[in-house]
Amino acid sequence: MRALAILAIIMSSGTLASCIHSAPSEASDTRSRVESSLMPAVVFAEEEPTYHTIAERMSRYNVPGLSAALIHNGEIEWVAGYGVKAAGSSDSVSPATVFQAGSIAKPVAAVAAMRMGDAGLIHLDADIQTVLKEYVIPEGEQTPDNPVTFRNLLSHTAGTTRGGYMGYTRGESIPTALQVVRGLPPANSPEVTVATSPGEELAYSGGGYTIVQIAIEDVTGDAFERALDDWVLSVLGMSQSTYKQALPQELEEAAALGHLADGTLVPGGWRVHPEMAAAGLWSTASDLASFAIELRKAFRGEGSLLQHGSAVELLTEQMEGHAFGFVLGLHGENPSFSHAGGTVGYRAFMTMDLHTGNGAVIMTNSDQGMDLARELLRAASFVYGWEGFKPTVMPRIALGTDMLAPLEGTYDFGNDVQVTIALQDSAEALFITFPNGDEYGLVPTAPLSFVHPDSGVTVDFEGSDESRRVIVYGQVGIRARI
Repeated sequence: MRALAILAIIMSSGTLASCIHSAPSEASDTRSRVESSLMPAVVFAEEEPTYHTIAERMSRYNVPGLSAALIHNGEIEWVAGYGVKAAGSSDSVSPATVFQAGSIAKPVAAVAAMRMGDAGLIHLDADIQTVLKEYVIPEGEQTPDNPVTFRNLLSHTAGTTRGGYMGYTRGESIPTALQVVRGLPPANSPEVTVATSPGEELAYSGGGYTIVQIAIEDVTGDAFERALDDWVLSVLGMSQSTYKQALPQELEEAAALGHLADGTLVPGGWRVHPEMAAAGLWSTASDLASFAIELRKAFRGEGSLLQHGSAVELLTEQMEGHAFGFVLGLHGENPSFSHAGGTVGYRAFMTMDLHTGNGAVIMTNSDQGMDLARELLRAASFVYGWEGFKPTVMPRIALGTDMLAPLEGTYDFGNDVQVTIALQDSAEALFITFPNGDEYGLVPTAPLSFVHPDSGVTVDFEGSDESRRVIVYGQVGIRARI
């Protein structure tokens, strides 16, 4: 049961050492409106929304530093940095500050593979084993007639085992990519296997992208970080971006340090990711915004990053809303591509509306950064009139303590995972406390239904007093006898 991992993501509050650095822009007034229009996931019907500043919400979510690039009509309109590179320091985040991009590394690697396809170096539907020189994919559910290919690896449909990577503390032994996929020491992740028949299901797989990494090295005869620089980063002038492990000195000086959910610094400042295609990209908000812009141009037949047909294929759904490296969606009724990134101490998000050319890249140096990023996206949507990233409108009702008190108790989700529901008299409201100690105040939307406005997490009760149950994140907890 995944309850512990799911229930432990709730945000906690903290403090902010705030400083703002912005690139020159004619849109400073619009930027200021965005910076003061952050709003939670839920607003209540017939109530005026409460707006917050970036500084307030960075403090709320305990995020020391943030960098954002706003894309409007297919161009970068403004880039800004907020806060500091490390909690307690005075080293301010600027537009040139680099962050770990996490899984946003995947779509950049996918574009490199597609460019190599345009050049005739790889073939999307050929058995990838034919280009692998040393590595042999373990025998699994693949067959000669249904092999593992670039196509299904890039779209997470190869059947390779699920999961991501935690990285390695700086200074400890770092495995090679071959050791990672084979699950050999000093790798801290299991062997990558083909657990289901290729093409049968969507299974998000960092291991699959590590196989892509090895294949790109074998095809080009070059180290992956150099190949990606040659095929994407240098092509687009992404001078503040790299897959290099370790980080080059000049970028190390520009790096934001990662922070855990409790606000403490990641030991060593950040973790090292030899699984470069899956999680090893360092970048800036402006570099990734340029990448998104150029990809949209290629999709429209206007750019030189990819051949038009390859860009269309890259952004064509393969299964369950996933394309090659990207998640497809809608900004209102407009098609869009996006991807989130998360490594220990960092959270990032990139999105682009293919029709309007509106989008954003947001990068943070905290495990708590994604809710903040979503609030900033809602602010941009409000100020710029985007179709997507709107808050959910829900009713608010009043419940007295006679209705709230019977819901109190400790609820067991199994596997030693419990949450506590308690009434705080001072607030005359229910609060839910999660295993990691985080506490959410709940607003009633129906007699047995509640929501945490900041995150949009819903908490629903069912059953009688003798057999009360709570549903959180789709999982059911049973109240201990009282």
